[in-house]
Amino acid sequence: MIRLESVEKRFGDRVVISPLSLEVEEGEFLTLLGPSGCGKTTLLRIIAGFETPTSGEVLLDGKPITHLPPYRRDMNMVFQHYALFPHMTVEENIRFGMKMKKLPLDEQNRRLEEALEYTNLSEYRRRRPHELSGGQQQRVAVARAIVNKPRVLLLDEPLSALDYQLRRKLQVELKNLQRDLGITFVYVTHDQEEAMAMSDRIAVMNRGVVEQVGTPEEIYLRPRTLFVAMFVGENNLFRKGGTTVAVRPENIRVVPESALAEEERARVWQTAGEPVAVGVAAGAAAAGAAMEGAGAGGAAVATAPGGVSAVGAAANGSAAGITATGIVPDSPAAGRPAGDGAANFGGAFGTVQD
Repeated sequence: MIRLESVEKRFGDRVVISPLSLEVEEGEFLTLLGPSGCGKTTLLRIIAGFETPTSGEVLLDGKPITHLPPYRRDMNMVFQHYALFPHMTVEENIRFGMKMKKLPLDEQNRRLEEALEYTNLSEYRRRRPHELSGGQQQRVAVARAIVNKPRVLLLDEPLSALDYQLRRKLQVELKNLQRDLGITFVYVTHDQEEAMAMSDRIAVMNRGVVEQVGTPEEIYLRPRTLFVAMFVGENNLFRKGGTTVAVRPENIRVVPESALAEEERARVWQTAGEPVAVGVAAGAAAAGAAMEGAGAGGAAVATAPGGVSAVGAAANGSAAGITATGIVPDSPAAGRPAGDGAANFGGAFGTVQD
């Protein structure tokens, strides 16, 4: 539906968005996720028409719209601070776009009632913005956008100013609204939890570059870069030479070494990416201690892109062991044991949470 082809944006000599290509499918909820200053809002404004790319093309249904003004694109935008008209009532704010399009009054009234019902604002229709809560103002901004029946709704961190409980409630409302209306949503946020809860797909951005695009499950379980692994969720990092293993806390369980049956140890080599056991010597204060000191040994098993394994095994002793699963982007050891299985991971390369 929307396609960005080699889009780049510069402000003077500063590159805000490096050349990137991205497709948004019709009817999906796509989130642009990244830290502040990564270029996600600039990219959204390019799609909306409020910014012109330095180079590259923006296409809608295969037709170039790069140089079309915002009002000639079949899109509407919900701004971070809502941009409601303070002198107008809720009803007048929602009706404003339809009046500018000179829609017949009957059509305006029908769409108005639909939007008020969808957003649960019927009882507030006579109020002005200063008489509304933050959540109610957010609903007015969404209603004003959807009443024009755009094909694409662009949302720039619309929930960032709200408290946690209200934000959670409106996340559900927005997702349900998008599903009911069938409108394509392109949503900007820096909140990982928000992106994971609402999105069909997530594009993770960092310093003007899209690091990875995928479903929430793919982003969380199979990050392609170290940045994605660390930015989305929690990870424990283990490093040795050119190999980095990222292990999710929930993929670690601590058990006595004696409980690791031979078949369980053998299974480790076949289950990269699945939760497996972490064995520690009796009386060890923390599983991380097994990575260091005499009489402790460990193995780190990880999934590289493509599903192959990368393994490094500590050389010292057999009184205790660590086995963990995670991700190794671009691992030189991908698909095979590290050397002969005696690569030394004897150091504190990360934390192990029990």
